[in-house]
Amino acid sequence: MLGRGLYRASMGLLEGKVALVTGAAGGLGREIALSFVREGASLVVADLGVAKDGSSPSGDPVRSIAAEITAMGGVAVPVWGSVSAATDVEAMVQTAVGQLGRLDVVTHLAGFVVEKTLVKTDDLLFDDTIATILRGTFLVVREAARAMAKLGSPGSIVVCSSAAAFYGQVAQAHYAAANAGVVALARTAAIELKKQGTRVNVLVPLARTRMTEELPMFRTVTEATMGPAFVAPVALFLASDLSRDVTGEVVGAAGGRVYAFKTREANGAFRERPWSPEEIRDAWSSVTKV
Repeated sequence: MLGRGLYRASMGLLEGKVALVTGAAGGLGREIALSFVREGASLVVADLGVAKDGSSPSGDPVRSIAAEITAMGGVAVPVWGSVSAATDVEAMVQTAVGQLGRLDVVTHLAGFVVEKTLVKTDDLLFDDTIATILRGTFLVVREAARAMAKLGSPGSIVVCSSAAAFYGQVAQAHYAAANAGVVALARTAAIELKKQGTRVNVLVPLARTRMTEELPMFRTVTEATMGPAFVAPVALFLASDLSRDVTGEVVGAAGGRVYAFKTREANGAFRERPWSPEEIRDAWSSVTKV
């Protein structure tokens, strides 16, 4: 027994490690943060505390999850800030290093979604979505990588994307575009940071949360069958040394299903001279065959 009510094995999967969890105040972030604490991690929990459309920021939610973890007997330092602001992200990382002494794990889940068809999406919504999801991921990965390199800590960075990045989704062009950028950024970061021993992977969760509960596919789905509790173990796997040889992967979690996204080129068709458009049309089945 550790502190008041926090039980775990004597050596948890994240024993002695310090983790930064963004978007930690609710839903997936909260579930993941709690699972990390149960496995021995000390946390910096960061959140802007906005409504699901990104409005009405408040520091109360992140202070609440930090207090909940402290009451369990764990260690959690709250940081109220936006992942789209470089100074706020620097503060999140420096809080881990300065107050908790190190940074071993970063799990980045901060984001929001507003459903608008392409023709009704205004510039502000597009820019805000890109700023929070794509710019936010860039800033978090960059600052974490810098800190891990300076500390000599190999580290694990897990960023969050969406299936919309791969398949598209009605009324989510801005959201899908931002999340597709996250995948490309993370895969490139995994290549670049491998030399310093830092792993970068992408988590693609599909779960009923405050952010998704009004989407058509989740109206008949319960948290008991597709809730955050199904996603947290996948995040924990990617954060821990159990995945020490895993980097550059995109891992989905949907209820009891865990799966990897793979990019494949079709076999294509070949000839030694340039194609005509009509010839491409006639060979289209060969061009697209996998």
